Order: sequence, then C-alpha cells, then structure tokens
Amino acid sequence: MSDSLLEEEQRQKSGIDKGAILTTYVAPPEDSIFDFLNENIPLTGLTGRELDIPIIKGHPLFQEGISESGVDGLLPKIGIEWARDNRTESLGMNEISTKPDQNFFDMLNELAQLPDSRRMPSKEFLDKLSRAKRIQQFQWIVQSEVIITGFASGMSGRRVNQWMFEVCDGLLPLIQNDIPIYYPGCSVLLNPDSEPNLSSTDFGKPVFGFEIRVLIVQTRNTWREKPDFLYPKTKKFEVHFKGSKTRFEGSFGLETYGKPD
Repeated sequence: MSDSLLEEEQRQKSGIDKGAILTTYVAPPEDSIFDFLNENIPLTGLTGRELDIPIIKGHPLFQEGISESGVDGLLPKIGIEWARDNRTESLGMNEISTKPDQNFFDMLNELAQLPDSRRMPSKEFLDKLSRAKRIQQFQWIVQSEVIITGFASGMSGRRVNQWMFEVCDGLLPLIQNDIPIYYPGCSVLLNPDSEPNLSSTDFGKPVFGFEIRVLIVQTRNTWREKPDFLYPKTKKFEVHFKGSKTRFEGSFGLETYGKPD
C-alpha cells in the first residue's frame, strides 16, 4: 500500500476525517451579474463616448481597476458587489439523504471545469466528495442581493455618472429576462430603491455615483458526505407480544441495518 493510501486509511480510522461539505448556488451572485454587464454594456454606446469604464468586482472606490484613457486613472468605474443572502424559507423538511446519482456527479464535474478563481472548492476536494457513499442535501430559498455601483469624477463627472446610471438601470429588464435563461431555476427581482445621485468630497475632489440593487431568488444547496454519527448504532432488538401466537422468522434485512449503503 502506498504512503498516501495508508495515510488516508489511518485518517478515516482515527475519526478525524468527518467527510466533506459543499455549498452551491443556481446562479453565482456576483459572477452572473458581472458577466452580464461585461457582455452588454459595450453594446449600449457608452464606450462610443470615448470613455474607458472598467467593470470590476467589488466597490469601485475601494477596488483596483484602471481607466487608461480617462482624465482620472481611478474613475470612472463600475463595480459589482455581492452584498448579502436573505434566507426566506427552507424546502420541505430541509434534509434529503440519498446515494450520489449522475446529476450529483455532473454538478461536481461542472464545478471542477470552472477557473480556480470562480470556485471555492479545490479539484481535490470535489474528487473526495465524489467518492462519498451517501450524501445529505439541505436546501434554502435565498435572495442574493447584488449591488451595481458606479462612480465618476472631474469636470464632467456628474454627467458621466448619469450616463452610467442610465445604461445600467436600462439593462435591468434584460437582466431580469436573461439571467433565468442562463441559470435555469432562479429569478430576478428589481429593487425600486435605486439611487442615481450619490456624491462625496472625502477623496480630495468631488466624486459622483449611483447604486442599483438586484435580488437573485434561487435555491442554495449545502451538500454533506453523511457522517458516521448519523447512522443508528442499534444492531439488533427484540419484540415481545404478550399472549400472541405470532412467530417471526428470518433476518428481515437486519444484517445490514445501521450500516452505510
């Protein structure tokens, strides 16, 4: 037996290895909106105004993203930020225990094909989870809140900010229509509280910004390799019927009762 296999066996016997846990979303909140805006903002004519407006992940005032042709190298800029998950309800009893099926393996394989920066689990972790004999699935309906924020500065900063807001806000119906097509099983709600006139003088010069909130309603799954402590410890039991002539014969499948499938 190789050293790696021996270490694996010893770890499992020691009880230290409790399995693997994975959380998945129908639509990755930040990446889905980021990809959509990167593909569609160039189609709006905004870039035809000789404006170089990077689209970044995170808040535009606190994340890198350089405008190469603008007057200010740091602005204008549009940022996409995943703000929070609002859990609304669990599905059913919120726990399913089952054997891994082909859909589960396909999901793991799809995750493994993503670039490393777009998935939290490593390929080694996904491979470990794929060897689980039995898994648990917990499901919640969540509203993933994603904030689209833009800022501009300089003499024309206020006007550029208005153009960026006009473009991003105008794309909301397309986001609401297209994201559920790209990611079947989710829907998009539009928050009515958009703010087109943010401003600040805390950065040495006036900056002007906007903020738009989008809610992606989707199922969030937590998968777990079913740990040993959830299997019943009872190996046998006795049943007594007072005054009954009923006889029970056979093992009734109890030879495998309490063992992982």
